[in-house]
Amino acid sequence: MLSLPAWWYLGLGYFAWPLMTPALVAMASRRGSRVPAGFGLWMLFLLCMAASSVELDSGSRGLAFAYRIGLGLSATLFFLILYSDFPRRITGRAVLHSYALYWGIIIAGGFVAIWKPNLSFTTLAQHLTPGALQHNEFVYSIVHPSVTEQSNVLHHSHPRPDMFFSYTNHWGAAVAFLTPFVLGSLSYARSTLTRCVIACSLIAALIPVVWSLNRGLWLSLGIAAVYLGLRRVRRTRKVWATAALLVAVLGAALLFTPLGTVTHERFSTRSSTAGRAALYDETEQRVLASPVLGYGAPRPSTNQYQPSAGTQTELGLIAFSNGIPALVLFVSWFTVVLWRTRHVGSGVGFWCHLAILVAVCFSPFYEWAVMLPLVMGAAAVALREAEAVAAPCGQAT
Repeated sequence: MLSLPAWWYLGLGYFAWPLMTPALVAMASRRGSRVPAGFGLWMLFLLCMAASSVELDSGSRGLAFAYRIGLGLSATLFFLILYSDFPRRITGRAVLHSYALYWGIIIAGGFVAIWKPNLSFTTLAQHLTPGALQHNEFVYSIVHPSVTEQSNVLHHSHPRPDMFFSYTNHWGAAVAFLTPFVLGSLSYARSTLTRCVIACSLIAALIPVVWSLNRGLWLSLGIAAVYLGLRRVRRTRKVWATAALLVAVLGAALLFTPLGTVTHERFSTRSSTAGRAALYDETEQRVLASPVLGYGAPRPSTNQYQPSAGTQTELGLIAFSNGIPALVLFVSWFTVVLWRTRHVGSGVGFWCHLAILVAVCFSPFYEWAVMLPLVMGAAAVALREAEAVAAPCGQAT
C-alpha cells in the first residue's frame, strides 16, 4: 500500500493493484482462505460485473472494463488475505497505522500541490504507452501525472490538489476515507510527542482540505465527526479534544486567512452543481434504457462539454457500467459489513467501521477508484474484529 506513490511516479498509480494481483494470489493461496457470511453478495456483484462485458462496443471501453475487473479481483484477494487465518501476523493495528501513514503521504502531496501547482512530468509508463492511447484523457492523466487539477469552479482558474491521483475528487475521496485511521492512530498513541505530531498533522491538513474545494470531502468529514461524537464522546477524550481543537483552528482559519474567502466562493458557486445535476440526470436516463447489464463501461455524454456518462460517482459508475442488479449487490454487501460491525465500540474495528461508513456516504458524490481495495481491506479487518469481540474467548488483533 505504501508503495502506491512509487507506482504513481512511474505512471502506473492506477494500475498498481491489478499489477500486484499475482503476488496477492500467492499470498491468499499460501494456506487457504476463509470467507465471512454474506460474502456471496460480493462474489455475485463481481459476476454481474463480468456479465456486463457483453455490452462493450469498443476496444478502449474493453480496456476500461478489464481495468475495473482487475481492480475488483485485487480488492477481493486483499480482503481474503486480511480476513483469513493466515495473516494473523498482520495485526489490525498494523493495518490502521499503514492507512494513517498513507493519509500523511497524500496530505503531503496536497501541500506540494499548493507549493508547486504547475508541476507535472513525463513517466516511464508514458514512454511505453502507444500514442493512440495517450489521446485518451484518463490514460494521459495517469501516465503524465500532475499535482493539481485546474478548475474554474470559482469563475477563475484554481489549482486543486490531486497528487498521487488523476482527479481532485479522487484525492478528496482518499483523504475522507483515510482520516478515521489517523484518529485511530491518535487514540493508540502512547507518547506525548507522537500525539502532538498526529494532532499537528490533522490541523495542518485543514489547509489542503479547504484548498481542494471538495465539498463532498467536507461533508464526509462532517458526517464522520458527528458519528464519532455520537458513538465515542465518553470513551475517547483524546480524540474528542482533538476534534474540538480542529474545529476551533478551522474556524479561526476561515475567519482570519484567505481560506475563508475560498470557502465562501466555493459555496456561492453553482456552476459545477448544475453540471453534475445534468450529468446525473443523463446517467439515470441511460441506466433505465439498459438496466440489467448496463453498458460495460462509461460512454461519452450527449453533451460534449460534460464528462462521460457513468462517471463522477461510485454508485453511478456501477449502475451505468454493470446494471442495477450489480448496484443492489454492491450496496447490500457494504450494508451487511456495516451492520455486522456496528457493535464494535472500540479498537481497530471501530475505526475501520467508521471509514467504511464514510466511503459509503461519499459514494453518491465520488468514485472510489483505486481506494476500492483499501475499503475492502478495512471491511476484512472490521469483520475480523467483530467476530473476535463476539466470540466467548476471542481476542482482537
